[in-house]
Amino acid sequence: MVVDAHTHRYREYPDGSLQVVNVVTRGEYEMLKNRRGVKTSYGLHPWKIGEEEIDWVLLEDVDMVGEIGLDKAISVPMEKQVEVFEEQLRFAKERGKGVIVHCVRAYNEVMVSMKRVGYGGKAVFHGYRSTLEMAKQLMRCCDAEFSFGERELKVEKYKKVREGLPREKVFWESDDAE
Repeated sequence: MVVDAHTHRYREYPDGSLQVVNVVTRGEYEMLKNRRGVKTSYGLHPWKIGEEEIDWVLLEDVDMVGEIGLDKAISVPMEKQVEVFEEQLRFAKERGKGVIVHCVRAYNEVMVSMKRVGYGGKAVFHGYRSTLEMAKQLMRCCDAEFSFGERELKVEKYKKVREGLPREKVFWESDDAE
């Protein structure tokens, strides 16, 4: 069975497969919402803060909230990123939805936000690029799972991290943007 834990583009997979498609419009959601083997996600990505607003109606409809998170490699002030991230975490917590987390060099800050909000639900850390020890901390903080794509698996240290995680906590992702 193929599982693509995070992609931005729907693709045909064999029956019995599962893909989580990150939608950005109502039209994309409507096209995918009833397809077999497809779960949808939507959230305000930290790169889009200040450019777009959260579509709360779409957020209500999708299966998962995300990709949301924190990114220290962008110019959006961290305080604003934390505000938007925690707002979406609260929403996910209230609705019992899992989240897909985008995180760049901010795993400690993500954990602080999750604890502050009281979010202990499912969180898929997509494109995971940190240590095995950090992954273990995240698993104590929430129901953390980790997805790895080609970029991560070209790096030996991330291959070793993946191998050190419980098999049921590890997924592949295509993260296809086009």
